[in-house]
Amino acid sequence: MAAPLPTARSDRELLDVNRRFYDLLWSGARLVEPQRFNTWPLVSSVLPHSGRQLEVAPGLRPRLPIESTQFVDISAPALSVLRALVELQRSGIEPRHLRGFRAAAERELGL
Repeated sequence: MAAPLPTARSDRELLDVNRRFYDLLWSGARLVEPQRFNTWPLVSSVLPHSGRQLEVAPGLRPRLPIESTQFVDISAPALSVLRALVELQRSGIEPRHLRGFRAAAERELGL
């Protein structure tokens, strides 16, 4: 007996499925600084010197520096984290500094 054929989905249904999948994925993800990717030397060599970039749909794995980049994504959790990181950077706190805060919080919770 043959398996039933999948039913066609509307554009709206596909968008909803995609959004649920990525919102769940990004909600539990951590930001990785672009300098940690093996592609960083190439990416940084072609960045414009104007300091203004646009990255479309980076999720929580942007390839460009946060401090000088605008991000466009449909994932609300991804944009929420990126927005918070931009605000932290305006205060002089970079993503790498957050590791120390996390370690301290985990030590406190372990007491």
